[in-house]
Amino acid sequence: MDDNNPGGKVFPDTTMRVESKEGLSLVKDAYMRQMDVMYQWPNSLNPWQAGAIKSIFSNTALYDPGHPLHPGKEGITLYLGYDKTNRPRLLFSLKQVEYIQYYINAMRLSTPSWVEYYQRRAELIADGSQESLAELEEMGEPNYEDGKDDWVPIPDMVLPAELFIKIEEIYVQSHFHLGKINKQLEKDSKIAERHERNGMALPVFDSKRFDDILSLPIPDPNANPEQEKEKEKNRQIQDEKDQEKMAMKVRAQKEQEEKRRQEDADWREQEERVRKHREEMEREAIERERRVEREENGTGETLDKAAEFVDSEINDSSVNFVDEDERQDREKISARYHNACQRALIIAMYGGWKYFDSEENGPQQEEDVEGVMEEEEKKVNKLEKPSHLGRTVFVALSVTRWEKDPKVVLEVGWSAIYWQEDKWYGPPDALHTKPEFEEMRDYGHIIVQDHILDKYNGETRPDYRDKYCYGDSIPVPKNELKQTLKAKLQDIWKKGGKGPIFIVTHTPKGEEHDFCDVGLDITTADPDLHPDTQEILPDEDPNASNAVYMVNTATLFGAIEGVESSYLPPSPSNPHPLVIAGRSEKSLQHAALIVFGNSDERRKPTFVGNAGNDAFYTLQLLLAILFGSTLDELKAAYEEDNINPDFFKASADPTRPDKIEEDKVELVRAAPSRPPGLEGYIEVDREDMLPDDERIIYDDPDWVEEEDVIGVHYEDDEGNLLPLPHGPDHVGSDEEERTNVLDAVEV
Repeated sequence: MDDNNPGGKVFPDTTMRVESKEGLSLVKDAYMRQMDVMYQWPNSLNPWQAGAIKSIFSNTALYDPGHPLHPGKEGITLYLGYDKTNRPRLLFSLKQVEYIQYYINAMRLSTPSWVEYYQRRAELIADGSQESLAELEEMGEPNYEDGKDDWVPIPDMVLPAELFIKIEEIYVQSHFHLGKINKQLEKDSKIAERHERNGMALPVFDSKRFDDILSLPIPDPNANPEQEKEKEKNRQIQDEKDQEKMAMKVRAQKEQEEKRRQEDADWREQEERVRKHREEMEREAIERERRVEREENGTGETLDKAAEFVDSEINDSSVNFVDEDERQDREKISARYHNACQRALIIAMYGGWKYFDSEENGPQQEEDVEGVMEEEEKKVNKLEKPSHLGRTVFVALSVTRWEKDPKVVLEVGWSAIYWQEDKWYGPPDALHTKPEFEEMRDYGHIIVQDHILDKYNGETRPDYRDKYCYGDSIPVPKNELKQTLKAKLQDIWKKGGKGPIFIVTHTPKGEEHDFCDVGLDITTADPDLHPDTQEILPDEDPNASNAVYMVNTATLFGAIEGVESSYLPPSPSNPHPLVIAGRSEKSLQHAALIVFGNSDERRKPTFVGNAGNDAFYTLQLLLAILFGSTLDELKAAYEEDNINPDFFKASADPTRPDKIEEDKVELVRAAPSRPPGLEGYIEVDREDMLPDDERIIYDDPDWVEEEDVIGVHYEDDEGNLLPLPHGPDHVGSDEEERTNVLDAVEV
């Protein structure tokens, strides 16, 4: 026995002796698939050998520091082999397998006596008690000769290196990473199989695709695997969401870019059309001027002067190239604007088109809106109309902003006028065949309470926040301003008949008002909101219910001054040229002083700059211009500097209520004690009003007095006064009510 073998152990001679080389080839490198080693090889062995192979090649054992394949550091070296279809497989080298074969034999891991010995030692060490340790010291090893010839046979599953296209070495540091790599290899194998099945080219795999897996931290072995799975799942979901957001962002950018390109293309196309139109108009103007000059004078000097004149007009940027008909129409633009507003106001007075009788109100129309109502428009009054058609509501709005930051709203004022049905509750007669409408007012002043203490005007504009002359101001939080104003406008709209809404402002030339920050998506700069630019006038449009239009008293006053109309060139939002009525340059206070005078303190506009006062004066200015004399009379009076306040009806009187002498008021009633039209009636018993031969009707014991009680009214949600139903069985319309009341008298 050699001195280098101190234990006296005998190792088998592993030298392979080949007696015949026929049919053999020299193989330098060979491999076995990991799956074959772990799952197929044990199936061909006896239980003791199979147990040894399964134990030593298990994931847990492979990464134990005492494993024979451990290279002196954490992890193990494996191999990736790519077969003819470029399908990757995880491999053990034949050298590693042979060394494990030798190790099992040397350690007698497949010998039953030695296996039992190892198991008992492990149990005693795990127990750790004194008895176990004593037993461990007394244990003796089995005979080493047992199992010396028990070699685990290597199966016929060895694959030469020549069967693979490429073999790569991969270092796996833990069984956690090994599991991740196996999952990735399964995906790669499916890709290779699909390529082979479809006759496609061999797939190409990135050699660095495992770097991200190998860089993952080793999870805590004591961690809850379910929690780890949940975290991994949530991480994947979040990654998918992030990818989806990124994709949506990219799509939105592409759509925005495409939209911008389309708008640019449309704008260039529109500019080209306008340019061609102007060039054509230039040529026509030149030809027309030259032809006229040739016919009148026939001299070259005249022709040269005409050409110079036309050239100067062409080069003047202020010249608008419109045809002669449009030039003539420009003189009527202001009158058209005035008539559109006046027409809507008068139709609303009569309760809309449903109750407007052109024949009955003909003389009044000729007096109030001369030239507005044409014959074909009068005919439509006889047709059945929706109840809201023509029920226009006029609401003057004014917003006071902070002089240092126009985005900060300090005050909002409103003043509205509408007409509400005044129901008749007596017997029908010749005077009450159709409902009458009563003029109603609603005005107020809101102060944004968030800015009361820290934001003031006074440097470039007055601060009259606490100078509201027509009632008490209402403090409203900033975050409730839009909702409050919308609710107020909605309430006025319902009470006014649910027709079009005319928002009235006073916006002089050079200024614009935007109401988006107070809850209304409207601006004075939008010509599409003018009542005279519509294809169908708002009071005749059945689809105009709840539609919003803008009326500018500066434009109406400009019609009195004779301000020239304005030409709007084409733009992306308005592709067609448009001629609109011009605005006055006078401020609200200046225009109001001209209209209402400066001598009477009760009528003189004061504290202009308070949003509530501004809204009130704006509406009164509108009514004064539309309810007063004709436009021609107003123009003539203005030219003579003699606009008489007596021109205007009482509804346009801006007299402040705080100027009324209260000591002259003896009695103030909050509401009439009787319905409208019954104020002069004398209260007597119903029985005393009947002749003697009819009083017997009420001697009936079944008669109930409550059934004949009339004159009790209530106000509905929209502010209308309605009669209280007569009796528990009362149903039907107002006509049925009147019929029931008269039944007893007719008997």
